[in-house]
Amino acid sequence: TKTGKVLTYKPEQLHAFGFLWTWKPSVFSFSSPGGRFVWLQCGLVNLIAMASAWGFWHIQGAADVSMLADFESLEDALHTLIVFLLGLFLAEVISRWHAMFVNCQGGLVAAIDDVNILGKVYYPDDQEVNDNVLRWCLASHALLFMMAQDRDPSEVSELVDRGLLTKAEADQMVALGTNDARLPWTWIMEVLQEADKRAKGPSENALYLLHKRCIGGIGAIGDSLSYLDGKLPIAYVQLLALMAKFNMLLMAVTRGASVAMHAKGHGAATRWLAIVLEFTRLFFIPILYQGCFELYDTLSNPWGQDMNDFPEEEFEAAIRSECVALTSARTSPACEASRAAQVAE
Repeated sequence: TKTGKVLTYKPEQLHAFGFLWTWKPSVFSFSSPGGRFVWLQCGLVNLIAMASAWGFWHIQGAADVSMLADFESLEDALHTLIVFLLGLFLAEVISRWHAMFVNCQGGLVAAIDDVNILGKVYYPDDQEVNDNVLRWCLASHALLFMMAQDRDPSEVSELVDRGLLTKAEADQMVALGTNDARLPWTWIMEVLQEADKRAKGPSENALYLLHKRCIGGIGAIGDSLSYLDGKLPIAYVQLLALMAKFNMLLMAVTRGASVAMHAKGHGAATRWLAIVLEFTRLFFIPILYQGCFELYDTLSNPWGQDMNDFPEEEFEAAIRSECVALTSARTSPACEASRAAQVAE
């Protein structure tokens, strides 16, 4: 997108060879602090392994190095357990992200669409009310991003420049010391109630349906904040991180010792192949471990400013376009022709 965020991609290309050049939005990107830490940790593990290899080469004998088989067995057992637990961990991380996208972001957008369509249907002649409803809905969407990014309430004044709030509305929020995305929905409910009093002929359930969808929008925002505040239990994440870090350290020492053992072995071709395989293991496993934790950090707040987060401007433009299109085309040509025929008769 224009803001540098990933809006969509083609899975078939990524699954084929696209992963070879799609690095910038990944957890291994050098452009993000988390991505740089992944590579830093990989480098530290390899440095410890080289130090271990040097130590066993100069201090210990080959016979002593071979006694590390028990430690290698422990490392392999821990690796198997960690991979299993990280699989469950990633499943929960992706599940949370999917719920935030479908139930929270999707629920808010659905409420915005419904309120604007129903408002236009029930109060077609009250254009000012309908315009304000759309504007406040978009303001609520923008405020959700501001809350998720932990921005100061005084910054709501930028929504005045974007045409989503009037200066009086922004001043009221600043005076209250809040940028709560649920506040515009209270304005919407109030203005719809006033519109219902002035209207003639809408269904007696019109206001109930409109307020119900407003409550749905408020609920979607509340769910979003619950996901943002309610991270995975710290004890659970800390245990996984401890196991992964310990196994990486154990791997660095044991694989370094194995490198020293292979270097003292016979057969140049076999020796170098074994050394390359050891460092291949030392390269991929640490970055995959840390990549899983970095993925959790990346997906824990999709309303942020990272490349993988929701594109606010594109979503806002899409919501505005949807609402304008749906409310403009609320009457089908067939209905208009039928009404015209009835008038002519």
